Amino acid sequence: MARSSMTRSKLVDIWGQRLCGDMFLAELRKKHQEAGSASALTLDAVTQLIEIPPSLPPKPRITRRLSATRASWLFVSQAGKLDEKQTQHVGQIRAGHPDLEKAYHLSQDFVMMMAERRDVDLDAWLTQAEHSGLPEFKKMAHGIRLDYAAVKAAFSSEWSNGQVEAQVNCLKLQKRIVFGRANFDLLRLRVLCRV
Repeated sequence: MARSSMTRSKLVDIWGQRLCGDMFLAELRKKHQEAGSASALTLDAVTQLIEIPPSLPPKPRITRRLSATRASWLFVSQAGKLDEKQTQHVGQIRAGHPDLEKAYHLSQDFVMMMAERRDVDLDAWLTQAEHSGLPEFKKMAHGIRLDYAAVKAAFSSEWSNGQVEAQVNCLKLQKRIVFGRANFDLLRLRVLCRV
């Protein structure tokens, strides 16, 4: 095939117009004929001439967004137990809005009070939460005030009903598993075998 006056830069210009398929080929044929070339222009010949310009942007990196559940978990996790990436996520969330910074400090104060069993600081924290201007913390403080004695006992007591709740959860799971399949005798056996 004889070379026409059509240069690589012209082909790259056409390529940059993002013409596709038949329209692209038709545009190339038109330019090729305008240049005075009598030879046939084939797609193979064109693809040999065209180079993709190096100025194209790199392929975008796909990143997953942090879910609300995961972000909430990071907020109530003790800061010392987070790894480097999790700490970076917390920093990005906190930088998003001043209310998020305030919410982080309130949640961390509450988590540390629970971990260290500081029931004397509960009243101060409740006052701070009520005056924070954050509706979620106001609602939480109101709920704690409604059941203040139980919450205060949870802070000061070493005892927990966590074991009882776990057993009740397992019993309910066993009930769901055998529902519609068997009678009470099988349920009783499954529960007793577990013990």
